[in-house]
Amino acid sequence: ESAWGCYKIPVTGNDIKEAFPNEPGVNIGKYIKQLYKATFSRPSDYETKEQCIHYIGTLIKTGWLGK
Repeated sequence: ESAWGCYKIPVTGNDIKEAFPNEPGVNIGKYIKQLYKATFSRPSDYETKEQCIHYIGTLIKTGWLGK
C-alpha cells in the first residue's frame, strides 16, 4: 500500500463531484492526488472540507489539469 493510503483528507470524490458537478469524473482522481500532496506538505492549510473544496476550485479555475 502506498503512503498516501495511510493519510486521510477531509473530502471524498463524491464531495468534489457534488461541489463541481460539471467536472468530468476522470479528473476527480487527479484532483484528489494533488490534494493529498498539498495536505501532506501543509496540513494546517487543509484541515476542513471547505478548505479542500476551495483548493480544488482554485485548481479548476487556473486550468491546472491543462498545464
